[in-house]
Amino acid sequence: MTITSYVTPLAAGSVAARRSGELFIGLRTELDELTRQLTSGKKAESYGGLGFERGASLDARATMSRLAGYRSAIESAELRTSMVTKGIETLTAAVGYTKTDILPPKFELDAQGRTNAQKDAEQRLQLTVDILNSDVAGRYLFAGRAQDVRPVETAERILEGGDGKIGLREYIALRKEADTGSPPTGRMSVAHAPSSGTVTIGPDNADGYGLAIVGVPSVTQPPPGPATININSPTGSAPFDVQFNGAVQSGTTITLDVAYPDGTTKTIELIAKTPPAAPATLAPNEFAADADPTVSAASFAAQLAGQFATHAQSAEFQAASAVRATKDFFLGTEASPPPKILPDTRDVLVWYKGDGLPEPLPPPAPKPDPRATAPVRIAENQTVGIGAQANEPAFRTVIAQFALLAAESFTNAAGEKERYEALTNKVYDKLADPPVKMSDVAFEIGAAMTAMNEAKERHKATDAMLLDVVDSIEAANPEEVAASIVALRTRLEASYQTTSMLAGLSLVNYL
Repeated sequence: MTITSYVTPLAAGSVAARRSGELFIGLRTELDELTRQLTSGKKAESYGGLGFERGASLDARATMSRLAGYRSAIESAELRTSMVTKGIETLTAAVGYTKTDILPPKFELDAQGRTNAQKDAEQRLQLTVDILNSDVAGRYLFAGRAQDVRPVETAERILEGGDGKIGLREYIALRKEADTGSPPTGRMSVAHAPSSGTVTIGPDNADGYGLAIVGVPSVTQPPPGPATININSPTGSAPFDVQFNGAVQSGTTITLDVAYPDGTTKTIELIAKTPPAAPATLAPNEFAADADPTVSAASFAAQLAGQFATHAQSAEFQAASAVRATKDFFLGTEASPPPKILPDTRDVLVWYKGDGLPEPLPPPAPKPDPRATAPVRIAENQTVGIGAQANEPAFRTVIAQFALLAAESFTNAAGEKERYEALTNKVYDKLADPPVKMSDVAFEIGAAMTAMNEAKERHKATDAMLLDVVDSIEAANPEEVAASIVALRTRLEASYQTTSMLAGLSLVNYL
């Protein structure tokens, strides 16, 4: 049997030959690696080839990746904030045009009983709706967290209603009817029994419509006589009993303050007049001063009822009722719809469909911040808010005033011009001095934009620095690589020549 050996024989010169081969292979491998570095510009094809420096490279690249994410978020947010800012600028201009249109008011009606300022207000209402429904890539800008929900109803539905629900125009008409009352005394009751010295005044019900007595009525009686009129209230508020207990002196004044539906306050002052005169001869702000307290009481009751009726039918009261209806309408949300106008039982349209402002917590908790509904992380420990909601006060004031002005209609009857002027004055005041200005919102958005720009510049500088770090670790220096290749080729050539010479040696040549 023949035994085959796979062990390389240790012939003379075999070890040196193997070492020379390994040397050539190593030099060739090194040349290939240097050529690859020169071609790719990279020290290694994998992080493992970087040795101990791979950790620093990985950390730097991870940080650069986070910065890229922040920059991407900032770029997306910049488009949103730019559109919100542009929308605010457009609405601000529309507000300015409307204020110019209505001050001084021009009462020139078209066939539908509307002025040019009202028709322009309806167009601006549509503009406002379009702006508040603007979106970026399907994400609505003024819907708070509900960015996939179109936040605002159409202008037509806001004014006219729909799906069996009441719109603003009808809501105002119902509120005026409820506030005026029947008889038209602003829902105030003045009760006086015949031959009684007591007059009871207060609301005719507890539904909150009409006039409201503010504080406690007061009596001012000239000296020197004793006080003969007293104000009594079991609860310290309306209803009040005005008690006539003796002869009423001329010049005695009974004063009470009343509030209109929108909160405007007016003072009613009735002055006793002597000698007793027939009711027809008394001025609207007078009542009979008589030795018989029941006569004075009856005269006071009649004159006070007349005062209530005068206020309830005044142009300013009617405008105040429209303002209150508009306020309630635009405060409505899906969770808390606008209140129904009794006795009507139909639901009222909810104009805003987006994310509602969260209910504020008791103090000292901060108030809800609409900006926080769209947070953007722009750095490791920095977040800015760029959210907006169509029903936050700044925007709600604008859309409500445009809608109010557009919803009303007038005639050329007596008192209608005064009603129009009262309405436009209230609209002007709301637009000129809103509780929260759109410029406040623009300032907050602008502050967020400034923070994003500053963060972007910081990220750019940091990214450049990290890129230098990565390059210093991963990038191959072409000059150094080229020099190494030249040196290596020189070594290879020398080795090849030496080997070739040695390979050609023989004993004959040696001898």
